[in-house]
Amino acid sequence: MKCAPGAPVTAEMRSMLSAIREGGEVMRKIVRDFIDFQALQDGRLTLQAVRLDVNALARQARLAHEGYARSKNIRVLCELENGLPDVSVDPDRIQQVLANLLGNAIKFSPPGARVTLRSRREGQGVCLEVADEGPGLSPADLERVFVKYARLSAKPTGGEKSSGLGLSIAKMLVELHGGRIGVFNNPDRGATFWFTLP
Repeated sequence: MKCAPGAPVTAEMRSMLSAIREGGEVMRKIVRDFIDFQALQDGRLTLQAVRLDVNALARQARLAHEGYARSKNIRVLCELENGLPDVSVDPDRIQQVLANLLGNAIKFSPPGARVTLRSRREGQGVCLEVADEGPGLSPADLERVFVKYARLSAKPTGGEKSSGLGLSIAKMLVELHGGRIGVFNNPDRGATFWFTLP
């Protein structure tokens, strides 16, 4: 499609540009996942830890995912406990973990669903949870959910793509902080991914 200089941008052109932008963003994330995974495996990734309020990180993560959630008619809610102790974390890496968990929750939830980001005290540290209203995980999926390149049985509701490394990277990043990560199926529907930070 040729366009003369100064010609108006049509709806078709906007749609094509949007598709190119989205495709580029998917590829950028996949490449970053591969680089981060290799750096973690090689022990080359170091943390730049500072003491901070995890609720502030949670709010930033929610804000960063509002557009994606809105595009799928999904609401992202925050239920954050007040008065949590500050934790010593690398904010960029914890944002990466939250982005993976929130992104997956939105990716596998049907239109009209809710995704809830929670924080609470856990011993001397904190726990962050991301609960969705998707299909949940089969017993087989629960066993291999954090394994690299694992392809789980649930399918993204919008046909999104992934590297298959996101959850294994999240696990390594949480453990690098001295925390734990896990998942359970909700009693009604969906799943809740959680991680702790000491």
